[in-house]
Amino acid sequence: AKPTLPYQPLAPRIVALLLGLTLIRGGNFIGMKISLSGLTPLFAAGIRNLIGGIALTAYVIAMRRQLLKYALSQIGALVLLGGLLAFNFVVVYYGLIHTTASRTAILLNAQPLFVALFSRFFIRRDPISIRKVVGLALAFSGVVVVFADKGSSYGFQTIRGDLMVLIASVVWAVMAIMRKRVAQKVEPSAVATWEMGVSALLMLPPGFAIEGVSSIHLTFAVVMATLYCALLGSAFTFAMNVHLLKNYDINAVSSFNFLTPIVGAILGVLLLHEVVTVQLCIGAALVALGIYVV
Repeated sequence: AKPTLPYQPLAPRIVALLLGLTLIRGGNFIGMKISLSGLTPLFAAGIRNLIGGIALTAYVIAMRRQLLKYALSQIGALVLLGGLLAFNFVVVYYGLIHTTASRTAILLNAQPLFVALFSRFFIRRDPISIRKVVGLALAFSGVVVVFADKGSSYGFQTIRGDLMVLIASVVWAVMAIMRKRVAQKVEPSAVATWEMGVSALLMLPPGFAIEGVSSIHLTFAVVMATLYCALLGSAFTFAMNVHLLKNYDINAVSSFNFLTPIVGAILGVLLLHEVVTVQLCIGAALVALGIYVV
């Protein structure tokens, strides 16, 4: 048998790339919020996933990955994942109408903690260690702190938006576990492409039927924000993540994820002039620390 080659160490340029990807992911929430100024949730999410799906299809073809020739049961699982992604995007975008990008960045990025919690029950040989218990406790404490924060935008609408985002975080965790099983037989890039394509097809027709074309008010900022989320926030980050996980240790690559909620909150303040209280900062720090510990 061939000896297993060791993963490459993280060179400074790779660290810079990982930090750049973290910045892009954090900027996703800003782009989503801006896109909602001219697009309704169904159109904003649907158009984003349509463009992202087309870009991922081009990537899959260029990399000569398998996209279509799968068993019927596998295609069914891919369609189900696409349906769940559509639900998630709709919930997040509607939630963003009522809450801030900063709070969304913190709450949605709590999903690695739900993954750690659910893995104990749905994935064999994945016991809950003391380290995971500590990480989960820290992160859930952070979520509680965020919900308890009574900043300038606090109110019933904010609570409703926060709850919608948190529901999406839970569903995203379930999807992550499903992806892990599906990806054992389906190329990961194909999984992402199917998810984006199916979700776009499920969101755009209702968008035309329910919200109507008259609800679309395109501006330069709305177009650029939507393209940013589709091409950079979805397609590019996925392609880079596949490359990095193939060549570098998953723990080293994933260790940068804890920065995303912090970056998202900071960008919300800098670009959208959102008010971030000390309590919200504490919540973000607890969620980030929990993700890092887990």
